[in-house]
Amino acid sequence: MRLNEVLLYFCGYCCCQFNCCGASGPRDFRFSAWYNQTKDSEGMFVPNTCCVLIDRLVPRNEAFCQIEALLIDSNDRPVTELHQSGCHEAIVRLVDSYLHHPLLITVFVAVILLQGIDIVFCCILALRIRRQLSEVNVSENNESEREESENE
Repeated sequence: MRLNEVLLYFCGYCCCQFNCCGASGPRDFRFSAWYNQTKDSEGMFVPNTCCVLIDRLVPRNEAFCQIEALLIDSNDRPVTELHQSGCHEAIVRLVDSYLHHPLLITVFVAVILLQGIDIVFCCILALRIRRQLSEVNVSENNESEREESENE
C-alpha cells in the first residue's frame, strides 16, 4: 500500500468517525487533484465520506450532498446532507479531551524520559567503543613500531 492510499484511507476514516469533511471543510476539495479528476466524469465534488451517512460508506442522499458541495458558497439555504466542519477541528477536540487525563500525561512523560535515558546510554556506549578502538589502534601502532625497530 502506497503512502497516497494510506492517507486517503485515513482521511476517509476520519470523515466517517468524526462526521467532518476535509481539513477545514468541504471547500478544501475545490481545485484539488481529486476534484479535478472526478468532477467531469462522475459529478462528484466531495468524497462520499463528506456526506451524511446512513451506513459506513452509504450516503443518505448522495446527489443532494454533491449539489450542496457544488453550491456551498452561493447558497443561503441550510446544508443538510454535507458535513461542513473540518476534520482538523474534530481531531484537535479529541486530542484536547485526552490531554486532561493525568494517567495519559504520566505515561507520555515517562516515555519521553525513557527515550532521553536511552539516548544518554547510547552516547556513553558510543564513547566507550570509540575509546577502546583508539586504544587498540595505539597498541597496534606501538607493536608495529617495535617490530620495525627490532628488524633494523
